[in-house]
Amino acid sequence: MPRKARASYTTARDTISDDKPRPDVDLVFAALKTQAKTTLNDVGCHVPFKGYRRVAPIRHTIVSSLGPVVSLRPRYRCSGVSISLGPVDESLDLVADYPTGPAAEIGSFMMGECTPRDCVDSLERVGGMRPSVSMLQRLMVRIHETWGSIREPVLSGLRAREGIPAATRSVTVSLDGIMVPLQPRARSHPDAAWREASCGTVRFYDSAGHQLKMQYFGCMPEAGKGDLKAELAAEVAHIRTLRPDSLIAADAARDNRTVLESLEPDVQGVDYWHACQHLKTVADHAADTDWYETHRDLLLDDPDGAGRVIAAIGALLKTASSDHADLERELAFFKRNRHRMGYHELRSRTLIVGSGTFQ
Repeated sequence: MPRKARASYTTARDTISDDKPRPDVDLVFAALKTQAKTTLNDVGCHVPFKGYRRVAPIRHTIVSSLGPVVSLRPRYRCSGVSISLGPVDESLDLVADYPTGPAAEIGSFMMGECTPRDCVDSLERVGGMRPSVSMLQRLMVRIHETWGSIREPVLSGLRAREGIPAATRSVTVSLDGIMVPLQPRARSHPDAAWREASCGTVRFYDSAGHQLKMQYFGCMPEAGKGDLKAELAAEVAHIRTLRPDSLIAADAARDNRTVLESLEPDVQGVDYWHACQHLKTVADHAADTDWYETHRDLLLDDPDGAGRVIAAIGALLKTASSDHADLERELAFFKRNRHRMGYHELRSRTLIVGSGTFQ
């Protein structure tokens, strides 16, 4: 389509959308006019009615799934209280003051798939609902606050209903993170700020090491990973209550290990494939082209695999050139985690040494 024709079509579409009658939105508007005649007592607002008086209505835009609806919003106010109450808001169950329930459902779904700006652009292309970026952000804050107030009883109910597989012999708790871009707070710093979102799993295995079930956990960036830590701790405590004989194993990167250590697992381990990444860095300094494969197998199969790898890295250090900072760093890594690299023993107990399903 030529650019001029495409522009004309866009203009015509917007004109029709903005100026022409829309029966679906008109129905919502008619309902609002009826609701506007109600009082606080009619809708059963949970407020102390004494002292509240009706004040002048204001124009208010409600975001519905059918499109924006502008109406006069009746208000009630009490002396000494800065926030007005509206019976229409109560009767329509508006979320965060603006969107209706269906609109909030659509907005929260879209926000789970893309950024606020992309969400707004996508909904504008589809037609109908026209939220703003700020409205979507307030919506997600309200959802987060609401979830925080009901999280514990809801999760407790889910745990009680689902239970754990009867054949469970061992449980592995894994914790990792993924870097996500957050919207910059100031125009002076236009680049997105990258923060680590937390993700974790709880996996159940039978006596043969076959995975029976896996549960997923995730939280957006937060200081100290408090929410995710609380969820994992509650899950592990529930498992110990139902199956006190089950073996709890935990693996995580260094930054996340303190979270898992607080769960007091029976066994701790460093993901085997994560350790192999460190081995690959060491192998780049070795003359033997088979060094990586040889020591990768030693680490996995030898009862003292970590000790032999540490000795091999020490030998490379003695013959390394002046630039051996990588070797020293990797040697420190294996020494620090030696007690978490008993992969031979873990396999003999049919415990998982790698977090492939988690990744």
